[in-house]
Parts: sequence; structure tokens; C-alpha cells
Amino acid sequence: MFLLTILVVALLFTGCNKMEYNPPQSEGKITEVLDEEENTIGKFIYDKNGFVKKSWFAEDSYTSGEKAEYTYTFDSEKRLIKKSGYEPGIIYMSSMIGAMGKDVVYSYEYNSNGQVEKITVDYDYPESTDLDFKRIYSFQYPSDSIVIEAMNNIDPAANSINSHNEYQFNSSGNIAAMLTYYNISQDEARINSKTECTYDNEKAPYSFDPQPSSKNNLLKKTITVYNYDTAGSQSIAYTSVYRYEYTYNNDNYPISQTETLPNGTEIVKYFKY
Repeated sequence: MFLLTILVVALLFTGCNKMEYNPPQSEGKITEVLDEEENTIGKFIYDKNGFVKKSWFAEDSYTSGEKAEYTYTFDSEKRLIKKSGYEPGIIYMSSMIGAMGKDVVYSYEYNSNGQVEKITVDYDYPESTDLDFKRIYSFQYPSDSIVIEAMNNIDPAANSINSHNEYQFNSSGNIAAMLTYYNISQDEARINSKTECTYDNEKAPYSFDPQPSSKNNLLKKTITVYNYDTAGSQSIAYTSVYRYEYTYNNDNYPISQTETLPNGTEIVKYFKY
């Protein structure tokens, strides 16, 4: 679950602004993502009104020859209400639910303020229906700078809130920190990790996803993971630092990103709009 959380975090910290809808005519909509050799590894297809219709993306961590594919549905308020498709297995995941490919349906619900309130994800494993399960993400907004996201697994083996994230926004509309907690009992949660981020001053690519995200582009991400002894005393297990560099187009959107991993490995991506 921690590895899955890190994958999700990497996406959330580089989106558009916090829980706000931008008109479909907005600039900064990516049409294609390329790797260092300029091979296409992702595409976004839009309709005549500027809403994303379909997308696909290939990752090195996916099962060989497979890619994530989605179709999108919007309501009359121009909000994303459904995303459905296929997600490949992650080759380094030890659990079957993580390592196997599955059909997915994301359903989005909003509160009276237009903020995402609940995301329900249905996972359907065509080759192993006994693995099918549902995951529900619930969102609360205790202040203008805090968003709480709770995760609840619904399946025969688990039916409780397993963890929650606390997103802390700064005055620039970026996620300055995210605290991830896991439940050790019904009434007590411990912090599992803290992710701290810094950003540039340029515009991040547009995203239709209503989850918490940032207005600007990520420059540095520091992840601190914690341990606890039998007495409950906290200590730092390890800290990982990711760094990012960009080049920009004339509209101040990134057209290339170089991500430097904690081990020094560099991953280069290019963006077309």
C-alpha cells in the first residue's frame, strides 16, 4: 500500500489548481507524453468542446505490453463524473491485486460547493473474480488550506477505513505537505509518512481530475517514512528526495521534465499540447 501511495502522490502534486473547475478552453492541456527517446508513452484525446474523451499511458512498472486506458464522462455542470477503463498490474507489487491487471470504474460525487466529496473505484479482475473489490475515497474540507482524504476498502476481507491523507496547502495554492496516516485501532491513527514539496512559479498542465493538486510544477519532493517501536515511540525509517527540472514553452507550461530519483537515476519526459 505504501508503494501505491507514492505512485498516487507523484501524480497529485503536479496537477492544476486546488479543487477548481477551469473552462475547457483553458490552455495547458497535454495531448501527448514522450520518453527520453521521444517514443510516445501517453496520449489524451479531446472532444470538440475541449473535454478529454480518452487517454492511455504506458509505464515501465506495468506488465509487459500493457498500458492504462480510460474513457471519461462529464455532467451538465462540466464536472468529471466517471472514468472507466483498464489498469495493468504493477510488476514489483507482491500482492495479487496489485500485480494483476483489472478493469476499473471511477465514480465521482460532489458537495454543494462543487468540491469532490466521494470517489468510488470498482476493481474487476476478469481472470480472478474472487479478487474483485471496491475502494471509496471520502473528502472533507475543515479549512481553506486543509483537505482530508480517507480511504475505505470494501471487500470480504476488509471493510474499514485503512488510512487517510491530510493535504496542507500554502498561500500559492500548492500542496506544501501531505501527511499519510494508518489506523492501528478504531480510535487511533499513526503517521506513516510525510511528503514535503516545493514548486516553481510557472503553470502546471491542466487536469480534469478533481482530487487535490497544485497550481505550479513540482521542484522537490521529500518523503519521510516513520517507524514505531513496541512502546509506540516514533523514529525516522528513511528519507527520500526527488528533484525536478523543466523547460517551458512560450505560454509558461513545461515541455520537458527531468526527474532525479533518490538513487541519482534521471527520468526525462516531454509534453505536447
